[in-house]
Amino acid sequence: MKSPAFVRFVLAGALNTAATWGLFEVLRHSLPHLLAYSLTYVIGIGIAYVLNTRFVFRTGASLRSALRFPLVYVGQYLYGLAVMWLLVDAGGISPSYALPVVLVTSIPLTFLATRSLMRRTAVPLLQAQERR
Repeated sequence: MKSPAFVRFVLAGALNTAATWGLFEVLRHSLPHLLAYSLTYVIGIGIAYVLNTRFVFRTGASLRSALRFPLVYVGQYLYGLAVMWLLVDAGGISPSYALPVVLVTSIPLTFLATRSLMRRTAVPLLQAQERR
């Protein structure tokens, strides 16, 4: 996938990942790793929505897309939680090494699901700006 939107998606994801990874590393020292992962995941959804509407797909935010956007990440979350558990609890790998595996393996699927959602629910950016 070399579409401009995919490249922007990867860049936005890198920014979001850096922010949430840093938060994960801080939280995992005082919370169980699965709880730290869960909290940073929820925060990451908010960051991702803003980046995806404005930068990646260049659409305006709408109540409909905002309410549906987390659904994309429910599947990704369950996938990530399972992989995190398998790698850390069953495989004995450090949570710091498990997280990048979770992130990298979920990127293509998440892009396709997000693109599909944004095409169906978001307001084109020009229309959103005209409403202001």
